[in-house]
Amino acid sequence: MIQKVQHTYVAVAPEKSASYDPDFSAIMSKPFTTVENQIAILKSRGIQFDDEEYAKKMLYKIGYYNLINAYKKLFLARSAPETYIHGTKFEYFVVAHDLDFAYRQIILTRIIGIENSLKSIVAYEFAQKYGATGYDDAANFKSRGQNDVVRLQKIIQKMISNALKNGSRNSPSYDCVLHHKQNHGEIPIWVLFRILYLGQFALFYECLTDDLKNTICTNISDKFGVLITRGDLYNYLKILEVMRNLCAHGQRVYNFTTRYTINTQNQHLQKLLMKLPHLDIHSCNVIILIFYQLLDRSEFRTFADDITTAWLNAHRRLPRSVFANLMDIILGEGFYRIFNEILLRRRHLVLTRLATK
Repeated sequence: MIQKVQHTYVAVAPEKSASYDPDFSAIMSKPFTTVENQIAILKSRGIQFDDEEYAKKMLYKIGYYNLINAYKKLFLARSAPETYIHGTKFEYFVVAHDLDFAYRQIILTRIIGIENSLKSIVAYEFAQKYGATGYDDAANFKSRGQNDVVRLQKIIQKMISNALKNGSRNSPSYDCVLHHKQNHGEIPIWVLFRILYLGQFALFYECLTDDLKNTICTNISDKFGVLITRGDLYNYLKILEVMRNLCAHGQRVYNFTTRYTINTQNQHLQKLLMKLPHLDIHSCNVIILIFYQLLDRSEFRTFADDITTAWLNAHRRLPRSVFANLMDIILGEGFYRIFNEILLRRRHLVLTRLATK
């Protein structure tokens, strides 16, 4: 359990914008502010600086909004809105930003691997049953939900048309489409999947017949050693789509939430909820559960090691009380206890010890 630390708080004015001035608010809600003035604003709100030249560099490089506004909630008193914990330093915001950046890189790498693996499995099973270009025939998809099938085929036609139009000058994936069309007269499904976005691939999967979905999920379960249902897999794809976009576009992921979730009948989730009844299954916790089911064991261990390393780097740059507070907010009890309950007791203990050092 993370050790609770008593804090002293200092009240600050509400941050209506990076450079809010009531005299200008009626004319310009967000006027330009130099990095020097941004530092002055932060000082007036109780933020301390170890090195103002470093602060100028970081504000110029990252931006006030992406650095201060994005992570200020990590350093505000929970019982007093818009009140910073006394002693909060500018450098703490940079550590939080760097930690979140590391999260994005760690998560995005795994999502790309999972996406490629699932596309390969689905292409194999679909082609085996319907042929390499069976996606052209609407009869090869589910009979109910025909609107989805029509929408899918329009998307496929548009993506192929764009690839043929822009091939050889846009991307290697487009080149593959152009090559197969020119040299073989057709575009097999495994080439098609190279130009489908993850969300489009999720729609393709959703349009498959239940029998084919069951076959795919059985093979995935055999490959990774963890049972997965056809309904779960669709939700996983939608969650991964959102997370992939957040990571790719530099958005925060530590406070990720999703409207999609894992079915509570999922055997792994049921086991966890018995031990962690208050686990938030709409938060970043769900990514760990998805990775556990869609990565092989060695890949999952590497993922956990990388997360632990990111926290070790933050630990070296922060005072103990600040680090413990960050762990409490970002990880919460659920996140690192999932590692413990699923597989990785050693990594759980590493994170727990860090919070109390």
